Amino acid sequence: MEDGASPSFGFIREELNESTMYRTRAQAETANESDVADFAFVTLITLWLLYNNKDTRNLARNYATQTIQYRDFNHYRRAGTDLYMAIHRLVNAGKLNEREILRFLTMMSGNQQISSPESWLLTLERQLKINNSAFKMMRRNIADWKTINDSQHELVYNKLLLYYRSKAIRSELYSIIENLAKNHDLKIAKAKGSKVSRHTSGFKLGQEIHRPLV
Repeated sequence: MEDGASPSFGFIREELNESTMYRTRAQAETANESDVADFAFVTLITLWLLYNNKDTRNLARNYATQTIQYRDFNHYRRAGTDLYMAIHRLVNAGKLNEREILRFLTMMSGNQQISSPESWLLTLERQLKINNSAFKMMRRNIADWKTINDSQHELVYNKLLLYYRSKAIRSELYSIIENLAKNHDLKIAKAKGSKVSRHTSGFKLGQEIHRPLV
């Protein structure tokens, strides 16, 4: 056996990613493209919600910073966030405008005022060919997050949690949205047949809520 070589046991051990949603390179590269588009879209509107909440604004900034740390999405990055992995897949498939995504996340990372977010999120929805009516509703309400009422906030939280619990329970942002909803004493519906995980992601976003940027 050559120096440094691993013995063969009839299988290949895949290298694990930092991403909790896409744990291996194979998962990141073979996931259904429509599901990846849905995930990227929901993650980006979730990030916009977090950015517009004073308790989680720094968290959103930190996540945006980590996502754009490589300054492009051209290459597979084992240490990339869930969102990086999804954007990488979609940019390389020609489904997303990389420059616009970088601009949006860079402004968020820098705590800048983002003008006309509703227009950008609508463009994102069209680029990704999002047809789910619940996603469209969430996009409209989250774009106007500071002006909608409490019942609309509650509806958005419920729809987000139903999505994460049924389709993306390993997402780095899932536990944050769940805790944020609980902190606002909202009535949260449970997805039928879903089992709520109490995991903590490798990114440990929950611990970043009140931590300053570094």
